[in-house]
Amino acid sequence: MTRILIASFCFVASTTAQSQEVQVTLSNGSIIQGELRGFENGRYRFLIGGAIQEYKESEVVTLTLVERGTDTSTTDVFGSARKLLLGNDGVRASSEFHALLKTLSLNDQTKLFEILQSSLQSRIEEAFGHQFAEAFSRISGFTPPQRRTASGIFEGLAKTAEKGKRFGAAWRLLRAATRLDPDSVENWKSRRLSSAESDLAERYKAGDMAAAIEAAEEILSLQPGHPEALRIREDALYRKVQKDLADRPNSARSLLEEFLRQARREEFRRWAESELSKLRDQSPTNPTISTELTRYYPVAVGTFWEYKTGEKLGDKEIVQRLRIIDLRPEDGIHRVHFSLENVYGNYAAGRNYHVILSPTEVAPPTSGDSPSSFPMLKAPIRAGMSWEWSGPNGKFVRQIASVSDTVETPAGSFRDCVVVVYTSTTMKDGQEVRLVSRAYYAPGVGLVRLVYDNPTYRKFNLELLKRGQE
Repeated sequence: MTRILIASFCFVASTTAQSQEVQVTLSNGSIIQGELRGFENGRYRFLIGGAIQEYKESEVVTLTLVERGTDTSTTDVFGSARKLLLGNDGVRASSEFHALLKTLSLNDQTKLFEILQSSLQSRIEEAFGHQFAEAFSRISGFTPPQRRTASGIFEGLAKTAEKGKRFGAAWRLLRAATRLDPDSVENWKSRRLSSAESDLAERYKAGDMAAAIEAAEEILSLQPGHPEALRIREDALYRKVQKDLADRPNSARSLLEEFLRQARREEFRRWAESELSKLRDQSPTNPTISTELTRYYPVAVGTFWEYKTGEKLGDKEIVQRLRIIDLRPEDGIHRVHFSLENVYGNYAAGRNYHVILSPTEVAPPTSGDSPSSFPMLKAPIRAGMSWEWSGPNGKFVRQIASVSDTVETPAGSFRDCVVVVYTSTTMKDGQEVRLVSRAYYAPGVGLVRLVYDNPTYRKFNLELLKRGQE
């Protein structure tokens, strides 16, 4: 049911840029595969089976590029490298640079690395350089010479950053260099530590608590028990949660729970536990959700849906499995927590999301706290009803095309289905790109089919295989 929300909202918003297929090993041992969609605020974004999934940098062990064919000339490769190194997304650029690197001879690889060094050197004042280095150092499949060359480039850039007192960039570049050349860990450890200490002091003084926490954790990874890093980290965590609570009072419970998972200082933990206790004592508002919405978007805890997708991993069909794990009324809304997994053979990978139901709308799923303003469904549900949203990426429209379709799926035949047509109009390379999908919701069941008109995106199609209650 909910994968349509991710597929038709988050995916379309990203289709204006070229993507790179990667295989990711996570710190819990699971392996996922999908398209790398960017890096922001210490989190990687991937498109997996139509769902945007986010993982902290600390959760990602390796990024392995999935091979794609190429018919570009050497000149085209060098031109492409210069172009991508002028962009703003260092994570995407790193994966695409790696793809270009694998198409070249050894001599041409040297030339490509020279382009990389000069391009990053000219952007040392920007975040792009260290973002590129961080992501590049996590890609597997490099030869030892490639690793040493890239490591040397990043270490040289770190020296420039140190001279310019760009301490945050310096320690990140050095960390990337040591990932690529582990033998250099001890040689550069004192420089990493010194840069991180300077960065911590600057960020904390400037009131950037998120960055201060990140710098403190870098110091503690190099020197566990570092007293100043421990002190500032705890204080920064406390100050950050105070600000977050003021900015997002409706998310107080989840913010306090996350704080308790990270905080160590006893007085801060007692404060958080006291605040949580106050929340538990409050009587929650139990909103009345439109029965039209819950008819086509049922939300009973334990309900699961399994969908056939339009893609395979090797010779194995990928199945999407969704299960509602919790339902919480919060200040006039319902927050529906669910798990979403990609299942192929004996393997499964996924994560948790939540959907917000207001009395008359269903917002798209998210793993964060801010719901989208562009609903997936709206009441009253009537044929011809439409709603739209415009943003920097283009214009997006949903329209209820029918309330009486019959749909045949492997799970059976479903009558009186609501058909929601989703149309996105975006610009790519100066040309208009239009993408259309159709979602079919059956009464009492939820999403039973998702179909993309464009063959390029049919791997994101869904058909209901099974629905049940656990």
